[in-house]
Amino acid sequence: MSGEEMKESIDRPEPRVLGGTGKWREGKGFSEKEMKEAGLWKLRKDLPYDERRKSCHQVNIEILEEVKERLETGKNQVTA
Repeated sequence: MSGEEMKESIDRPEPRVLGGTGKWREGKGFSEKEMKEAGLWKLRKDLPYDERRKSCHQVNIEILEEVKERLETGKNQVTA
């Protein structure tokens, strides 16, 4: 894994969704409800956003709140 790939994997928040078998897996993007709940709706172009998703999982809200905290402290920039 190159340095650039490693940086992307660390910086890019990964949404979690429930698959058809009831197991958690990586999703394509966060839902509108999750982003609004975390107060990051304005950053939907910078974060992975899936307009097809209508669900709202608490685990994703927590991930987005961590991202928001990092952005507010200036420790890390989000790269999609």
